[in-house]
Amino acid sequence: MLTLADCGTLAARLHSCGRASAPPEAISRRCRQYPTDFEAHVACSTFATCDRFLPCFGDAVSGADPRRRAQRLGHYLEDIRAALAANDFEDARGLCNELAADPELDPESRARCAQVAARAVEVLLPRVRRLRDTAVAGAGGPAEPTGLEVCAELLRWAERDTGSVPNRESSAVEARTACDEAAVALAVAPVLDPALPLGLVPPLACDAALEQAQALRSAFGDELASRVRVACGEETVRRLLGGVTGCDHRLRRALGVMGLTPRPWTDESTKLFDRARARCGQD
Repeated sequence: MLTLADCGTLAARLHSCGRASAPPEAISRRCRQYPTDFEAHVACSTFATCDRFLPCFGDAVSGADPRRRAQRLGHYLEDIRAALAANDFEDARGLCNELAADPELDPESRARCAQVAARAVEVLLPRVRRLRDTAVAGAGGPAEPTGLEVCAELLRWAERDTGSVPNRESSAVEARTACDEAAVALAVAPVLDPALPLGLVPPLACDAALEQAQALRSAFGDELASRVRVACGEETVRRLLGGVTGCDHRLRRALGVMGLTPRPWTDESTKLFDRARARCGQD
């Protein structure tokens, strides 16, 4: 019967020889769970040098009963598959950490666990983009109740996904961009609310919204900045011309914002601008 010391020695030797895929205590615990399976592996740990230990360990792995290995690893793979199907990525990661403690971790198991971070990004990135788009969609519906919490989860997995493949940065970059855009969309959404009282997006809110949208330096940011200009400029001008008389500070402010909107304009927008300027004596 293997002892705690026997399994501890095996775990230590695997670490010192660069063959371990889990912390020593996890490997030792796994070894003690299946003493019959790892007797030959433990016997190799009597070799004091990696040059002698590693070939011996390789022979022990090659000579192991494949049916016992499949039985030992199979339920982990099934549970990982189920966790991924349910989008329970933390559960899948925990199972993979347990699986990594097995001294005979096979290529299929490694490949399955390597997919966890990529699968999490595949699921969470579109969710963040939906949150972003819904936040500024007006009648499109409310934002998801998870809010920006999903961003923190996405960023954690994106960093793991990027780190699992040398020279790969796309996951982390895409995730950071999407989360930045979602945060700005949620912040800017009140400025775009069509239910606001007549005219009356606060000037400072317009300035801040425009600044945040432009700072994104992305196609979404450019589109959002354009919508802010319209909401704070053209739409406000239209509502004020139809709802108040004279030219007050609100109309002058909205005219100024509208004047910053890139051209060409539609004929309707041009006529609206000219009417407002005429009312304010800016001809």
